[in-house]
Amino acid sequence: MNILGPPLALAAALAVSVVASACAATEVVVAEGPTADAGSDAAADGLGVARACASAAECTAGELCERSACGDAHGLCVPLPPPCVGAGDPVCGCDGVTYWNDCVRRERRVTSANPGPCGGGGAPAVSCVDAAACPNAGAACGHLAPPGGPCSGSVPGTCWQLPATCPAGPPPPGQGFVGCGVGGACFDLCEAVRSGLPRLPAPLGVCP
Repeated sequence: MNILGPPLALAAALAVSVVASACAATEVVVAEGPTADAGSDAAADGLGVARACASAAECTAGELCERSACGDAHGLCVPLPPPCVGAGDPVCGCDGVTYWNDCVRRERRVTSANPGPCGGGGAPAVSCVDAAACPNAGAACGHLAPPGGPCSGSVPGTCWQLPATCPAGPPPPGQGFVGCGVGGACFDLCEAVRSGLPRLPAPLGVCP
């Protein structure tokens, strides 16, 4: 028995038809966006999509192939830094050269091995007698004696890459260097390395 009456029955039938149509499966086509090649580890760099690289030759003249570790086969092409300035915060490169800071390391397109100078628990340092023995053009051979250690012409040298000019002004407190003789001028780390001469961390109270 139809208790709704003809008008109500017709409305109910239409409602069921609408619900059935809404629930019917509909094929949706989704457009595919660009995808990286298989095996590519390209990632967003904030400006677009960085390109994967196996060597600097695969990047532009204004980029370096930045790897996460020395043994990585691939890296990402990222922009070179602007001309490097700033305080020293040494970092060891995978080439065994100590870089003045990470900006100088990236400027020279070298992968970072570890924070801090090479040697002494980090990656091995490239030893040198003078700058000519270092692998990079413009590198310096720093002869830095350990604190309180013997300071003479036999202090071993290691290769450093410094900024084009050393920071102006006196060395930060507690970070000065002096020559092996008694007295004399105080040098900051950059000047001490660039001199190519044996330098000793200044005893407390010697440098301002």
